[in-house]
Amino acid sequence: MSQWDDNAGEEESSFISMADMMVGLLLIFIILLTYYVLQSREAVAAAERVKRVEEAASEARGLVLNRIRERVDDDRIKFDPATGTIRFSQDVLTFASGDDSIPATAEPLLVAMADALAETIPCLAFLSAPREALDCSWIEREFSELTVNGRRLGTLEQFRNLAAPLIWVDGVYIEGHTDCTPFPGDPDGFRNWVLGAQRATRTYLYMNGHNPDLSRIFSKSPFNPDTDQAAQRVFGVASYADRRPARDFDADGYPSDPRLADDFRSACGALGAEQNERNRRIDIRISMGWTAAAEGTQ
Repeated sequence: MSQWDDNAGEEESSFISMADMMVGLLLIFIILLTYYVLQSREAVAAAERVKRVEEAASEARGLVLNRIRERVDDDRIKFDPATGTIRFSQDVLTFASGDDSIPATAEPLLVAMADALAETIPCLAFLSAPREALDCSWIEREFSELTVNGRRLGTLEQFRNLAAPLIWVDGVYIEGHTDCTPFPGDPDGFRNWVLGAQRATRTYLYMNGHNPDLSRIFSKSPFNPDTDQAAQRVFGVASYADRRPARDFDADGYPSDPRLADDFRSACGALGAEQNERNRRIDIRISMGWTAAAEGTQ
């Protein structure tokens, strides 16, 4: 064989090796591309699942608020679906300055609120002493008709499997508020925090005294081995003292917060008697819990 033939054979052999290498690299590239495409699809599916469960929790809480509004039927009570807040106006429930006594005029409405809460909250939680009169067909029916961004959420049963619920009421907080007037000899405002807690506690105890089912509502079943460790009582109390001034329902925007002013005492005095009366109030806040677990959300 001539020298020319030997060189040609070596070049052909090198060319074949390079071709094999390029094919191998292309195959690796295709495999990696396929992997990342699949990963991207899983990430999109997971994000969609999270969004759907979060929407279900928000919409279900909105249905509960609407049901409570219908049962209480008083325009002086305001509902905020965005935050899950029920707010009593000063025309319904307000406290004398420095006092935690519930006015007798507010008692009938607190009774109605207690019954409405006991009827609706267990439909997204668990009542440890079920009553025959407890009917949740209304929320199941209304939830199945919900459409969010042009898409139905499906049935409530998909999200409310008692063995592993995806959405639930995690807490219902009776929140006590005060005005900004400081107690004598209390520059840090500690006694206003206590006063807010006392107002909230008295309100809760009054409602629970009328309807003891409020203290029997759990976020999840305490008797199911799959959920007993995560179950906790739903109702509780909180105090915000004067840290959340109440806005006027008929006005846009919010009142100024004296705590943000350079001269707190002057800013507090400038609020006026009407705003201070509005601030001495009770709010009820419904907080939802949810999980984006894959089961039951397809």
